[in-house]
Amino acid sequence: IIKKKKKLDRNFKSIFDFCMNVNTRIVNKRALEGLVLAGAFDSVYKNRSTLFESVELALDFGHKIQNSKLSSGDSLFGGTEEVLITEPKLREQEPWSEKERLKREREVIGFYVTGHPLHKYETEYYSFAGFRMGETENIQDMQNVKACGVITDLRTKIDKAGNTMAFFTIDDFSGSCECLMFSKVYNDYGNFLKEEEPVFILGNLESSGDAVKIHVNKVLPMEIARKELAQSVKIIIDKEKNSIEKLSALKLVLQKYDGKLPVFIHLNNNGSRGKLFSLEQHRVSLTEKFIQDVRNLLGSDSIILNSK
Repeated sequence: IIKKKKKLDRNFKSIFDFCMNVNTRIVNKRALEGLVLAGAFDSVYKNRSTLFESVELALDFGHKIQNSKLSSGDSLFGGTEEVLITEPKLREQEPWSEKERLKREREVIGFYVTGHPLHKYETEYYSFAGFRMGETENIQDMQNVKACGVITDLRTKIDKAGNTMAFFTIDDFSGSCECLMFSKVYNDYGNFLKEEEPVFILGNLESSGDAVKIHVNKVLPMEIARKELAQSVKIIIDKEKNSIEKLSALKLVLQKYDGKLPVFIHLNNNGSRGKLFSLEQHRVSLTEKFIQDVRNLLGSDSIILNSK
């Protein structure tokens, strides 16, 4: 793919630099768009929507440069024509949302690379999900499961009775699993099925050889699941790793998010399990911002939601 050149043992400086030095008959518009969506140019320019909009411009520039080199080979004036072709400016666009960026990335590569829509709900995932999509060994047929993941490849079908049923894939940090939702469940929870939406599901596993499928009985968006499932909050504090200042800051966080949910402190000593005690004077409102503030203060594994 790379054109022969004396010096190409370097990183490309831009998408235009790339198109100057590749065989543009092989790297066509579709291929270059795929590279942009996959994040291949993130190191030279972060805004993928701008790069995506500039693909044709970059390819056209590459064609002109390469044609000028061919022409200058027979020209009396050498590389004069190539010098006159200046690198154009990118067609600036508003950045895609993280959700849109990751969606397009997954559609091209087949999985998430530079992030995961579930990262926002890591605390809920590790608190509520007893089943990991990539860990299907030693499972029992029709075993009850609780899982969290992102809905992908959603499709619906009309059954023989004229009712709507749904098929989709749930993707978590460990892998993915096919899901089936019959019409009776779809009538109750079908409105929660949206592409790239992080959800909590209850269901039963169907195992057939190496294939595993979840028969979904309930699905909830993560925000609703957090409110419905959490009975209390456990905050893990290691005395050796956290200063008095951090504990004082934690007290302010608890006061800031005053609410109705009980709070427990698990006090560890240098990694060893320690005492668990209740903070009778503090109850909290379990919001996404509260969880993030605790994680930022004490670490990503410092908070657990005790569920029903």
